[in-house]
Amino acid sequence: MADVFLDESFDRRKLEQVENLQIALHKQQAVLYQRYEAGELGPEGYVESFNALLNATFVNCENILGQENFLKLFGTPRSELAGFIDK
Repeated sequence: MADVFLDESFDRRKLEQVENLQIALHKQQAVLYQRYEAGELGPEGYVESFNALLNATFVNCENILGQENFLKLFGTPRSELAGFIDK
């Protein structure tokens, strides 16, 4: 996707950082789900934790890519991605 939306010459170091953030997001989401399944988090706690995690990931991605490239890669401004799961 990055090559299509950002160009093949885009800084590979930045793309690797974004990829690492996305991998970490998936791992942390799995931990949240395990905590939910174990009864350590209720539904609202899970949603709030996931949304906070997702928002932090998007903030970090935007910091790495810059606003314009974030928009190109993700297709929408970061501000519109907050609250991914609506309670």
